[in-house]
Amino acid sequence: MRLNRRTFMGLGMVATRGLARRSLAAAADNSPHFVPVQPELFAASGGQPNCWADFDNDGDLDLFVGFKADLPNRLYRNDHGKFTEVAGDLGLADLPDTRAAAWGDFNADGHLDLYIGFSRRSGMANYIATTATASTSPMSPKRWAWM
Repeated sequence: MRLNRRTFMGLGMVATRGLARRSLAAAADNSPHFVPVQPELFAASGGQPNCWADFDNDGDLDLFVGFKADLPNRLYRNDHGKFTEVAGDLGLADLPDTRAAAWGDFNADGHLDLYIGFSRRSGMANYIATTATASTSPMSPKRWAWM
């Protein structure tokens, strides 16, 4: 999915209070106005790195958020504007202090992979969660392998 600046800004932003979406209703002074999106899902504080990508190839951008120590990382799958947290199902809900995250096709198989980096103090090795085979369901935990 290719985005221009206007489309990207329309998707919203991640802020300290969670995910917000730009409202179609302009404020009286014509400044941007943001409204919360699923505040019950995005209420957790402690988020550090985050990155957007369409990891399940459904045309919707999904969001990975790494968290500080002792809080599980989260992967929010976007299904036509409704987000669902799926990191636990995919084995990505790590508890160490997460400091880096990036999507890319690291093994050149045509599927997005996720690099996750941790703080040195955590003692956890950085890894790449990469698609193992194209024959399994995109949401299957067996689809992910660690390099």
